[in-house]
Amino acid sequence: MINNKTDAGAHRSLLINASQRVIFDPAGTLKHDILIEQGDVPFSVTPKFDDFYTRVHVYQIFHVVLQSIEVTEGIAEMDLNLAMCNGAVAPALGAMSISQLLGKLPGFETISTTYFPQTMRQ
Repeated sequence: MINNKTDAGAHRSLLINASQRVIFDPAGTLKHDILIEQGDVPFSVTPKFDDFYTRVHVYQIFHVVLQSIEVTEGIAEMDLNLAMCNGAVAPALGAMSISQLLGKLPGFETISTTYFPQTMRQ
């Protein structure tokens, strides 16, 4: 989520398409009856729910920027396991938790830990 007036990042999440399709939504507040969630990881994310998740984050003052990076099945599984082991994230630490998680994956080691969602944008 990006603030339309300031271009500052407001929230970051990570869709992981591995053996299970999940969203790592650190410090996220979206809850839905159809989702099973562990920590900040909702499970069984269908493409329809993914679209709903993206649209619900659009407000008059925010827009959503989607980035897609294809990785091998092995890296996707590593990402899934790291997200599931991460646990719940405190407010304002979402980008930090995602940057730390990604920095542990092969090919993403150059990602620095940051508190700012826009810093991670490529």
